[in-house]
Amino acid sequence: MKKSFFLFLALGFILALQSCTKEDALEAPDNLAAPSIPPTDVFTIPTQTFGIAEDQTIATTRNDKSNWVHAGLNVLVWNTVVFVNTAIPIAAFGHSFNYESEFIGDLTWQWKYEYQAPPANGSTKYDVTLTGQYINNLEDVAWKMVVQEAGTSNEIVWYEGIVKANHSEGSFTVNRYPQNPEPYVTLSFNKDFDKDNVTIRFTNVIPNDPGNGDFIEWMAEPTGEYDRHYDVSTDGNLIEIEANELEKNGRVKDPKHFEDEEWHCWDTNQKNIDC
Repeated sequence: MKKSFFLFLALGFILALQSCTKEDALEAPDNLAAPSIPPTDVFTIPTQTFGIAEDQTIATTRNDKSNWVHAGLNVLVWNTVVFVNTAIPIAAFGHSFNYESEFIGDLTWQWKYEYQAPPANGSTKYDVTLTGQYINNLEDVAWKMVVQEAGTSNEIVWYEGIVKANHSEGSFTVNRYPQNPEPYVTLSFNKDFDKDNVTIRFTNVIPNDPGNGDFIEWMAEPTGEYDRHYDVSTDGNLIEIEANELEKNGRVKDPKHFEDEEWHCWDTNQKNIDC
């Protein structure tokens, strides 16, 4: 009887110790909060500079606006191709702001929630797991978003990347969705909070794709006549675009299209003018 008593006492002590150890392991370090989720504006390139929305079409029949049309179309075509394959992952990522995180150990926090795509995208439901782990002496955060379509066992990684804890710079790889979870684009961004300068670049990283390495880059620089810049690289041809966000005037350089290395300008009414 005495032996049984001591045996139960020992087992109870071991279980209590294991329970405490488990709780301690899941307790966040002192004075360390969950990493801040990167803002979703770094996942898109603005097109307001051209005075149009993403879902609008530029009238291509106006010859006196051909410079503005050429610049705008190149930006919109690239942006549309990226948007078609990243709209749902971006929306699912942004949905995480509505939920609380849970510390799961190893300097890692986890957000778990359900996301339902809009009717235009099939109203599909996804179980989403987003994790953020501090690395490099807490200076950076490794982010990963894994989704599983409701009712299936197929998990895919939609986003994976590393971002500075203060969101000053970062890079993500976005996998193509849904049937083919291979690398689609890399997204990199840089923010200078003192000067309000921002750079966002999308690069084609599809394996064995003819356009692998092509990119579009958007830069916001508040100073200067042209405070918005776009670089569009396709098949080795670099199109440079500069414009004023407020006034809507700008210029474009495209060696392949114009067959020269000169700037081609438009005024505040988008009409062609001499540079």
